[in-house]
Amino acid sequence: MSDLVARARQLYELAWLGKSARVRALATAQLDAAMRELQSVDPARYQALCEECFARAGELAARRAVIERMTEVQA
Repeated sequence: MSDLVARARQLYELAWLGKSARVRALATAQLDAAMRELQSVDPARYQALCEECFARAGELAARRAVIERMTEVQA
């Protein structure tokens, strides 16, 4: 179970911070599948992870914006 939670956390970060839109899209699809599986086997842990993800969304959005600005500057 903890492996599934750890994997979902990694995918969540990759969905935000992946280097390309394709990587982010694939991570998002895999995250969706992992979260559905977690919801079916441990609803309480699923809910806690959802809350954790919502809490981190602002931080990851800010990091994504920095990455995008850096990419624009390098282009």
